[in-house]
Amino acid sequence: FLNAYDNADDRSCALLLGSFIDHYLKVILGMCLIEDRNVLDDLFRESGPIGTLAARIKLSRVIGLLSRTVFDDLNRIRKIRNRFAHELHGLSFDKDPVKSWVLELEVPKNKVYPNGKTLFEDMWTDPRTLFIVTSRIIGHRLEEASETNASVFQRAYQQLDRPLTFET
Repeated sequence: FLNAYDNADDRSCALLLGSFIDHYLKVILGMCLIEDRNVLDDLFRESGPIGTLAARIKLSRVIGLLSRTVFDDLNRIRKIRNRFAHELHGLSFDKDPVKSWVLELEVPKNKVYPNGKTLFEDMWTDPRTLFIVTSRIIGHRLEEASETNASVFQRAYQQLDRPLTFET
């Protein structure tokens, strides 16, 4: 899946990477919630309260899953993905407004090599590469979290003897 964008046009690249991130946000959020399939399906359906990438990003932030920097970059990635999804002609990573949105991405600016250069400095002249690298860094971290934390979430739920009840 992740290499499908290598030879793809800019639109396909933005949509594929946006879908990759959206998928893993949904997985992680699903792991944080009690497993009640009917309720989860209702929450995650397209018109449900957390059925959009924007809602998943916001919820992930307020429950402490995302730093402010990653939250901001995910919103930029979402904005770029949506622009490519809804505008038919004339879009490219090399043209504004997409180019300026890509250059605002922060995650690559925080990756510093031993020589003191940042990942951003290595690729700031190529917005498409910067978008791909940022999306992959965040996407892979989300993927790792979904694999690593699955057992942590499961153990936490298993330690609860019973669900909380409220007396009226």
